[in-house]
Amino acid sequence: MTKVRGNGTLYPLEDKPNSKCRRWKLQVSLGRNLATGKYEKAFKNVRGTHSEAKKALRDFIAEIENGSTNVTSRDGFADYSESWLEKRKSTVEHGTWRKNCDHIRAARMHLEDAKLSEITPQVLEAMYDALRAGESPSGKKLSGTYVNCISKTLHKMFHDAIKEGKMVSNPCDLAKAPQNDTPERKHLSFAAMQELIKKLDPTDPPQLVILAGLKDGMRRGEVHGLRGRSFDGNVVSILWTVDNTGKPKKKAKTKKSARTHPVSDSLMEDFAKRIAYMESVGLPTGPDDPIICNRLGEYMLPNSSTRWWGRHRKELGFDGWTIHEMRHSFASEMAKRVKPKVLQEWLGHESFNTTMDIYVHVGMEEMEEAQEAIDW
Repeated sequence: MTKVRGNGTLYPLEDKPNSKCRRWKLQVSLGRNLATGKYEKAFKNVRGTHSEAKKALRDFIAEIENGSTNVTSRDGFADYSESWLEKRKSTVEHGTWRKNCDHIRAARMHLEDAKLSEITPQVLEAMYDALRAGESPSGKKLSGTYVNCISKTLHKMFHDAIKEGKMVSNPCDLAKAPQNDTPERKHLSFAAMQELIKKLDPTDPPQLVILAGLKDGMRRGEVHGLRGRSFDGNVVSILWTVDNTGKPKKKAKTKKSARTHPVSDSLMEDFAKRIAYMESVGLPTGPDDPIICNRLGEYMLPNSSTRWWGRHRKELGFDGWTIHEMRHSFASEMAKRVKPKVLQEWLGHESFNTTMDIYVHVGMEEMEEAQEAIDW
């Protein structure tokens, strides 16, 4: 049984008088840990009035005293993170899981020998600074954006640890993570989009993937997941995706990602040319056969399109541009022509803010048009 030292402390998490504050941090001293020689504390964040927070503090102390709260868990970060990743593997997309693995690998460089109970906001902030300074698996300085992603993965993991009774509070809640510092994605002008479209061959799978991004805003994995039955006349149903395991999954990125909308005549002609080519070389073109396929009629890895683009973009005159920026370009151009809510549904974004903040770009031309509109 854990021995509580003192009566605990209540800290407001808002810069308000106690009567107005609704977020609190509970702190209880546990005394000296004989195994480590360190003095330990238990923390917990709660919401409510000052009176409710004081009651929560008394309840928290009682939980510690009777042992119902496991505040002295000796689980190590290394072992727990490994088991967490193993469980998470079957619950998220493969790409997401791989990113989680990379994030945990970077964190383990600094937390390998730490116990979960020893990880404090200060420990995390020191780790963030070290990663930014170049103490990373690659030996390179990590961007604020990437370290921020690491903090989000850790937040999810610690949240699960709390539910399992391994921790009593999430240190990420009080640790200040670096701000995103990745430059805003670029978007092609309409003239540049048309120039690139004229140079691409729709009979070639990677080039058709790029065309679908430019003309429809489809994600790379969504185009790779298209099959014969995805089309009904000039309407496409985007229900399948292919990740870098090479296996099609009827599981969209988000609920909104599964969507149906009409396709332009131009893009329908591109797909028709691809299917005609497949028939000419003896590839299957049935309802369940992939349109983006290799010479054996099998699904292709999405990375194959990225590799093709990396090899050929310079000769096409678009060095430095990414495949995903084709989708950004489509979104920015469409934003001038359709209502924002329509664009959100078309792109399959769960959040309207994603559509407006990330995918829609305002250039100098639009700013000049706005200036002319208010010249009164």
